[in-house]
Amino acid sequence: YGNAKILGVKCDIVNYDDVLRALDITHEKLGKLIKVLINTAGLFHVSTFLELSADDFRRIIEVNLIGPANTIRAVLPDMINSGGGVIINVTSVWASRIGPSRSAYIASKWGLLALTKALAEEYKKYGVRLIALSPGPVITPMTLPYIKGEPPKDWLKPEDVARVIMFIIKENSFGGGEEIQIFGKGSPIGT
Repeated sequence: YGNAKILGVKCDIVNYDDVLRALDITHEKLGKLIKVLINTAGLFHVSTFLELSADDFRRIIEVNLIGPANTIRAVLPDMINSGGGVIINVTSVWASRIGPSRSAYIASKWGLLALTKALAEEYKKYGVRLIALSPGPVITPMTLPYIKGEPPKDWLKPEDVARVIMFIIKENSFGGGEEIQIFGKGSPIGT
């Protein structure tokens, strides 16, 4: 977008100290307070609850829920001090549905949706908008191993999700706490 500066900083979002280190680097390199945060990291695994190891279950919860909580905690002071901002947590349609063989993923995304709604209420007085974006099936490196054959043409692509994210950032009518579900032309639940 025009003259926008882009900076990539590697960090483990599950490690709060690493998140703070990445934020420090961002402040140093860009010299600005953070006004927009988009949490898109995620882990997904299809298996029954008993087939999924306790360590894998915990890791999915950590990446999908604790990681976004860490990044939000890190940037909220910037947003409060600058008069507001927008945080978009990419959840999933599974954040409000139940299905087999996805227990850790569903639990983590329900948790992220609840966290989004709770923090939206808590921080709206500071002008911070928190919104949950819940896409249906998206063709990504995370979902490709579960697709047999060619990726379905009716699934969303990452750029479809990115367009909606840009719209939410620019459109101030979303006050915070909303869950916005988006789908391709296929099933609203996916396969």
